[in-house]
Amino acid sequence: MQTPVRRKVLRTGGVSLAITLPKQWTEKTHVQSGDEVLVFMDEKGDLIIQAPKSTETEKEIPQREIELDITRANMELVKQKIIASYLAGYRVMKLVSKKPITQEYMQVIDKLTTSFIGLEVIEHSTYSILLQDLSSPQSIDVLRFIKRMNKVIQEMMENTFKGIKLKNFQKLEAVIFQEPNVDKIYYMLSRQFRSILYDLSIENPLKIELHSVIDYERIIKRLEGIADHCNNLANTAIRILKEDKTSMQNPSEVFFTKAETVRELLKNVMRTFYTGDTVSASKLIHQTHALRKQLRETLVENPDKTLHVLHFHMLRVLERITSYIADIGEATINIHVKNE
Repeated sequence: MQTPVRRKVLRTGGVSLAITLPKQWTEKTHVQSGDEVLVFMDEKGDLIIQAPKSTETEKEIPQREIELDITRANMELVKQKIIASYLAGYRVMKLVSKKPITQEYMQVIDKLTTSFIGLEVIEHSTYSILLQDLSSPQSIDVLRFIKRMNKVIQEMMENTFKGIKLKNFQKLEAVIFQEPNVDKIYYMLSRQFRSILYDLSIENPLKIELHSVIDYERIIKRLEGIADHCNNLANTAIRILKEDKTSMQNPSEVFFTKAETVRELLKNVMRTFYTGDTVSASKLIHQTHALRKQLRETLVENPDKTLHVLHFHMLRVLERITSYIADIGEATINIHVKNE
């Protein structure tokens, strides 16, 4: 049951009394000025206000729209505006410019839309671009999509480090190909989490506690960050290996042992998230701290001048991922300790 909303009783005319209707309710029921509503009095004397059922087969749901001025925005700002609007729940975005929109801008926006489920370029002209989310809002299985993210990321980590070890371009290119799939799931889930907080009057379709939304967001953000690091490392590896594939010495086996340890830590911390094992999550957090300390010491002892740039970059990525794993463990404890 939602928290009651207080409304002041107003006098209209000579003897009539009235109250205003909550904005969240009118938006949800699509009641507008001039519409009729049904008013009932129950056995206790409480009034119940009900929106009339639409006689149409299906009443069209108004879509939130936003207009974005991109006249002075560089490409990166345009991308960030689109991402922010999508996450905020806008289903129609009109990009307008006082200057002609270049083909280069169009190509960037076309490519960006592939990172979102359902977002398409509907029309474009010299001075405007219309984007619309064509997906159908529905209840989704959050846990299933997080498991999917984790599975893809595990494959990305394996392909990244095996690709470097074996100097295998096919495995490294597979990492780059997989990264947009993680982005799509991240943006979709993040948008759903924000929609819960945007309108507290609507029924929560995700079936997760309101106080846990921030921690769920933290987990998917860290998973998305791990995917980004793997993607960046794979791109770096491809570029460097093309330049000196034959001359570059393989890093010691210690590198790949640590990489496998990091992957196992991620696998185990996600298992605690699925099962709600807060004790194991706490132990894993301590393990990540110890491993992160080792990785930092290795970086200090082997500065960039004495270690191949790719191997140095690989150690930094491992060190960063361990901190993300610790964050996932902390968020897991926050979620499940509240539900114990």
